[in-house]
Amino acid sequence: MGRERKKLEVVKMTEKTDMASAHRRLKSPNKKTKARALQLIKQDKWNKAHQRYVAAQVKAQEEAE
Repeated sequence: MGRERKKLEVVKMTEKTDMASAHRRLKSPNKKTKARALQLIKQDKWNKAHQRYVAAQVKAQEEAE
């Protein structure tokens, strides 16, 4: 009755999502790792292009007003 069980804590390591890690993971022999890395790179490329597009749209609206 006086004994309490300690629960084990599961520590999950988060995956690095920076571009240097993604480019390094492209060289991995593991197909899933390569696919995840390629997905990160494509997503980052799309985000950069989208930010440029939005900035251009905002600039065009400001000039029109």
